[in-house]
Amino acid sequence: MATETAATLLERERELAELAGALDAAEAGRGNVVLLEAPAGLGKTSLLRAAAEAAGDRGFTCVRARAGELERDFAYGCVRQLFEPVVTRAEEGERERLFGGAAALSQPLFAPAEGCPLPPTDGAFSMLHGLYWLLNNLADEDPVALFVDDLHWSDNESLRFLNYLAPRLDGLAVAVLATTRPGEGDTAAIARLTAAPETTAIGPRPLSAEATAALCERRLGAEVAPEFAAACREATGGN
Repeated sequence: MATETAATLLERERELAELAGALDAAEAGRGNVVLLEAPAGLGKTSLLRAAAEAAGDRGFTCVRARAGELERDFAYGCVRQLFEPVVTRAEEGERERLFGGAAALSQPLFAPAEGCPLPPTDGAFSMLHGLYWLLNNLADEDPVALFVDDLHWSDNESLRFLNYLAPRLDGLAVAVLATTRPGEGDTAAIARLTAAPETTAIGPRPLSAEATAALCERRLGAEVAPEFAAACREATGGN
């Protein structure tokens, strides 16, 4: 099945405009968070992919993570997914720049375990502060977009970092774009992030009967009868 893009997504103009606006704001140094919150199957991941494609075309440094239910007890799991590829690929000089200043506090998170043990995972301010400055250093050259899919399955430490980051985004060329399902995972942490002034929460709606018909025709390669499309819409609820 072909990957859906912004050009092929149905009835998602509002969501795509919000995501584009978040990238605009980040480029202007007004860091922000956008949460796509909806039940499974409503196209949140497709929207995130479309935003990542748009950010890449605009010269953003894109870092990605996908939380998993089986990894929720892995401290800083999402944070590692976001930053490890950048840190690993960096040449020695670039790595020194990334971990310059207070960002050095986060360096143990990306070092071999036997060489540099992690600090206690009790929300230590030093690690959160170090990760903030690592992101700050990363955004010095190009704007950065952080993409987190299935945030509701994120580990507590990574959620704590995003809540720490949100009120410090002003002045940073950073956009944080994430998907989540209502009522799942650490609902208190996600609620705090959703309520932050820097956060815009949007909920993709179920497809209409017209969009359901268009999707059926696209998938089946032929025109479908209105009754068939209506039956699909009723059976799926627009999911």
